[in-house]
Amino acid sequence: MVILWYGLIPLAGGLARRNKWRIFRKRFDALRLCPLLDYQRYRQQGEQDSGDDVPAKFRFVGGVESVTDGKTLWIRGDDLTIPVSLKNAETYLLPMQKFEDPTEDESPQRIRWERVSALTEGAQVFVGGLIARHDGRRSFVSTKEQPLIVIFYDGPEESLAGMVVRAGRQRGDYWNTITPYALVLGALCQILIAVQYIPRPAFRLTVLASFIAMFIPLYPIIPPGLLFTTMYRHICWKSRMLRIDSSLTVTRTAARNCVIKAYTLETLAWLVLPAGI
Repeated sequence: MVILWYGLIPLAGGLARRNKWRIFRKRFDALRLCPLLDYQRYRQQGEQDSGDDVPAKFRFVGGVESVTDGKTLWIRGDDLTIPVSLKNAETYLLPMQKFEDPTEDESPQRIRWERVSALTEGAQVFVGGLIARHDGRRSFVSTKEQPLIVIFYDGPEESLAGMVVRAGRQRGDYWNTITPYALVLGALCQILIAVQYIPRPAFRLTVLASFIAMFIPLYPIIPPGLLFTTMYRHICWKSRMLRIDSSLTVTRTAARNCVIKAYTLETLAWLVLPAGI
């Protein structure tokens, strides 16, 4: 029971979270390699319009100009202003982060299209996906198979790729949205076991073990477990930085070396955490 609630369930939540952001990074990496939409390419797409309109995939970077009818975002670039249909789009707000601080761990925030209108005019935005005719004009649109990715961020365009890769990497797998619920339920299970066996003198050892197990989540945050927890967080942060480097490096050999080092540190981290307990 202890292993299930305090170990397997939080780990499963961490792996699910990692997989979600892995898919996000993979889609972003593919979209940032698409042609950059400019006025010339936009005109060429308009000239190719026919009865059988074939959507084309582009990326576009610019500033927020306005939001009309709640679902159409207008983005102003260097030589073009383009509409973006927010319906069914995957919209993210990229937090400002200081990655030299190992205590920070903020992922991109998924936001609904209703919140986009609250963003200030001129905010930087990246959009990637299909261009097709929509409401009588060519605009970025989502399909069921290929929803748009819309990312609001603050900073120079050149640093966007690094910011997205960094923000899409969690520092540790253990602590995630499922972990607090799993710890609470695990503690409640230990209380129920203890209450059930308290009237039976033959099971005093079981009652004692249940009470000890109930406080396991507190052991990593009180001395001497706190030392191991701090080491775990720092090792995970270094592993995270190595994985970021592997995503941004140019050569395949350097990327592979970063991944090997990251796996080694992650294994060490998972040895340090139970040592704190």
